[in-house]
Amino acid sequence: MTHTQTKLIYIFSIVILLAVIICFYSEDEAIATFSNGVIYKKHFFDEINHDEFDNLNRNIQHDYIREFVVKEILFAQIIKKEKESDLAILDNLTRINNNKLMKTLFDHLDSQFEISDSLVNSVYKAMQQEYTFQDITITHNLSYTPINGRLKSKAKQISDTIYKRIINKEITFDEAVSIYVEVPSIKINNGILGPMQYGKLPYKLNNAIWSSRTNDIIGPIESKFGFHIFKIIKHSPVDTVNKPHFSKRNIQMAIKQGKYGIREAHANKFAREIFKEFNITIHYDEIGNLYDLIDNANLFEIPNGIPIQQIKDLNFSHTLVSINKKHLNFEWIFNEASRHGNFKETKIVGGYFLKKFIYDLVMRHVGVKWVEQSELFNHELFQSKIVNKQKLFLYKSMIDNELEINPTLTKDVIVNRFLIKNNVQINY
Repeated sequence: MTHTQTKLIYIFSIVILLAVIICFYSEDEAIATFSNGVIYKKHFFDEINHDEFDNLNRNIQHDYIREFVVKEILFAQIIKKEKESDLAILDNLTRINNNKLMKTLFDHLDSQFEISDSLVNSVYKAMQQEYTFQDITITHNLSYTPINGRLKSKAKQISDTIYKRIINKEITFDEAVSIYVEVPSIKINNGILGPMQYGKLPYKLNNAIWSSRTNDIIGPIESKFGFHIFKIIKHSPVDTVNKPHFSKRNIQMAIKQGKYGIREAHANKFAREIFKEFNITIHYDEIGNLYDLIDNANLFEIPNGIPIQQIKDLNFSHTLVSINKKHLNFEWIFNEASRHGNFKETKIVGGYFLKKFIYDLVMRHVGVKWVEQSELFNHELFQSKIVNKQKLFLYKSMIDNELEINPTLTKDVIVNRFLIKNNVQINY
């Protein structure tokens, strides 16, 4: 190698090193300064593609930087003064976080839901038979269609008693129907339902009935309608000729779309597991007592329902939910509702919906905890997405609040005022 070549290589190496140093420092330069801090270019270009940004015209670049700076300052102010911040704003930031974590959980459950050939075959086989049966349903005040205002525990006790009396041959099933069935039209028909095809009933009832034989007594089985006791009268083949929905391919599609309750059962199984993990007890009789309090005060409005704020105002202090031995009343339910989806706007139209509202909210609360603790997910990735959504929410809220005060303002004017107020200097 000649002296000249060596010199050229040395010079080239120095140029490359200088370029790297310049690049490093340029990325570490402040893109903006404000009263209480600095925003660096590196942070800005972590959020925005550098090449795409460079291809924008100068005015659009400037708008991007200004919006970015405003969002960063708003978020920094919330973090720094969290204890002094508006509770509604903090709840909304938590809601954005929780919504993302719950979507992550739902996506995970979907990915774990497998429609195997054996599952399709079992549904296909069940659909070949239709069943006729007698039904005794004992309702309670949290049932979907309550006939009696009793508490859930009382309904379970009555259904257990009926089943034992029938099994012990103290009474026949027909006699039990005449004594205990609460719906006149069903009692007149001796409690007989059917012939019925598979999939018309809730999942647990479908499985129990279609795995039974003639004259079997089954129950009590709980559904949203109450506690059921069945006697199988008969089952007979179904004519499947020229009926496309009986094909295995269509059954598979129907299961995927949520028919037969199988997909819901998959989610419910997971719910039972994490309820056990977090030591959760839902006190249904106390929810029933709360329902009675609302009902006796004539607060239910059909079909509009009662806002949860009105339920909170009743000051019902009894424990509705226990989580890891922590006892929680409706005030906790109300506050938690602000942190999940649109739960705060919920209106309750009856006991069943009150129970479901509380159950769904508790499920979301522990679902979020489960995702936060799980090692299955890329927390860094979706935490970054969550923070960006929270910043955008703060930015839009600031703009909306200023426009509400003075509708004649423009977004540019509002942003300029904010930048001036916070002594922002943009260096780009």
